[in-house]
Amino acid sequence: MDPNKNARMNRQKLTVKIQTNLKKLGFFSSKVDGYTGPMTRKSVKAFQMKYGFSVDTKISETLFKQTIKGLEEKRAKRSLSIS
Repeated sequence: MDPNKNARMNRQKLTVKIQTNLKKLGFFSSKVDGYTGPMTRKSVKAFQMKYGFSVDTKISETLFKQTIKGLEEKRAKRSLSIS
């Protein structure tokens, strides 16, 4: 397989995961499609600003981990409000 094609496929899969997490967090309202367009970048920027992360809007493993952290915080807040 072409290494560039493989890299694009991996990036697209990572983008889908990030878009899905941003959607769960309320930052992404478009269709989850794996493409990094203006809506994805705008959502990433808003997320990074709200959670105090360095704003770079780059799709990366670091960003994915940040969204996981955001989801964990959201779950923790929800369970505190239920208690």
